[in-house]
Amino acid sequence: MASNMRIAFHDEDFLKALEKQTVNVDVAAENIVREGGEYVAKLAKSEFSGDRSIKTAGWAPSTHTGRPTRRTGALADSIGTWNVERLEPGRWTSRTYGTTAYARRLELGFTGVDSSGRRYSPPNNPAKYPYLGPALRQARKGLKEIYENEWGAALRNV
Repeated sequence: MASNMRIAFHDEDFLKALEKQTVNVDVAAENIVREGGEYVAKLAKSEFSGDRSIKTAGWAPSTHTGRPTRRTGALADSIGTWNVERLEPGRWTSRTYGTTAYARRLELGFTGVDSSGRRYSPPNNPAKYPYLGPALRQARKGLKEIYENEWGAALRNV
């Protein structure tokens, strides 16, 4: 029976090429995570309208663009890619988000009373202005290109 048969393969050149390919794939995975995160962050920043003249107290449905405004630029400037970590060879992770205290509220919306007792409700404080969600949907094609370019370069570089 063939169950006791053993085949051994040992070729130094092949093993060195395999080792190099493992490193290439790991570097490509890190690049995809970093570049992809920064690409989404750039698109998220572009979701903010440039109109700094719209004030919270003066907001009116006729002047609202449906996009968050860039009054101070603090939130848009805080958006970036953070916590880039290697999980294992070829597997990386990161988080892309805004670091201001109100970033999540703006993305997901908030109506009610906050911990300081301030009341938030439309129309002076519309429920939400998503910026990361639309950016991620818009990023699909560009992320695919980043992925294809990085993996293609890694697999050609043996």
